[in-house]
Amino acid sequence: MKHILTAMVVILVYNCSTPYQPKGALGGYSSNQLKANNYKVSFKGNQHTSAEMVFDYLLRRCAEITIEEKGNYFG
Repeated sequence: MKHILTAMVVILVYNCSTPYQPKGALGGYSSNQLKANNYKVSFKGNQHTSAEMVFDYLLRRCAEITIEEKGNYFG
């Protein structure tokens, strides 16, 4: 019974789209500072994450970094 429950949880987790989170086993965002006021930001989704959702998450992470660094805009 325990193995069946574990298998069900694994199946449910891997059948979900990638949540907004730092990069992990299911995907997520990563960001690296290249130089002052210059960051490389990416978001990797899984097969259940739409391109629109990936783009929204990418913009969200860019906005968060801009706010954290007290910037005025990102482009």
